[in-house]
Amino acid sequence: MQEALKIHTTILQGHRIEASAPNLPEGADVELFVYLSDTKPYASQSEVSRSVALNREYEALIQTQWERKLTHEEVLRLQTVKADLDTLEEHSDAYQTWERRITTLQSHLAALRKEVEALPDAL
Repeated sequence: MQEALKIHTTILQGHRIEASAPNLPEGADVELFVYLSDTKPYASQSEVSRSVALNREYEALIQTQWERKLTHEEVLRLQTVKADLDTLEEHSDAYQTWERRITTLQSHLAALRKEVEALPDAL
């Protein structure tokens, strides 16, 4: 079975996404990556495959860690896989959007804090 499937769709009313994949079995567990076409090109098949493979390896190592103590080599591999996943995440549009939003919220919070501190003390 293929590891990645590229489908183009449109955001529906109510901010919903609908996709059909008749070649996939009903009830199968899948992961969905969504990119806005006008802000980021679709990930290439190799990028998606790499991300899927890293996630699977990470999950397998974490499962092994729950079952027994990891070997030194497994610990090093887990650290490498985690770093690679973090790098992929940090370069994603979603991450950068959240970073901008956090910066905006921190700015608003600082302004509110300043206003509250400027209020006279209540008796």
